[in-house]
Amino acid sequence: GAALGGPLLVLSVTYSIVWLTGIGRLVWPAGQGGVALIPNLLINVLITTILALGEEIGFRGYLLPHLLTLGRTRALLLSGLLHGVWHLPLLLLTPFYHGDGNRWLIVPLFLLTLSAAGVFYGYLRLTSESIWPTALAHGAFNAFWNRFSLLTVAVGSPLVLEYLAGESGLFTLIGVVALAAWLLARWQPTTRSAPSRLVTEALNA
Repeated sequence: GAALGGPLLVLSVTYSIVWLTGIGRLVWPAGQGGVALIPNLLINVLITTILALGEEIGFRGYLLPHLLTLGRTRALLLSGLLHGVWHLPLLLLTPFYHGDGNRWLIVPLFLLTLSAAGVFYGYLRLTSESIWPTALAHGAFNAFWNRFSLLTVAVGSPLVLEYLAGESGLFTLIGVVALAAWLLARWQPTTRSAPSRLVTEALNA
């Protein structure tokens, strides 16, 4: 539930602000009702989850337990930051990933968003002791963002929409940071047994 609900909550609030302020306009696809969109969305979530699984095995499955010796919060943020850095060659050297916009704005927003998202993904990983909820959350975020972006048309400059409500837009960043802060605040000491076990296993690997 958290893996699906977290991304949906953040992006729903983000795009609601966009629609209500007139930055973007909600455009429903012609000939498609709400029922028709649900199976497509579920299929997209399944596909993006499978694609995200490889990244999550590396960053949350393997790397995060090895970083826990730095402290839980540092490990979560650092795993997220390194996940963002891993995307930089594609972001900086090709036009295929966030090709529009000023790189001096896109890159910092992207790295900050991925760092904060590392808290959410890491929370799912450590509390469930499984990589699957993390992969599902990663895939759900990508699928939901894609769907919201297809339903939204910029009223003014498309770049404004990218900077504010893109995958790493300012509104999206604020939502992810708020979610990460809330999770850290409510994470009780009793949930630390799983990280401790993972640290032991990582050090013995």
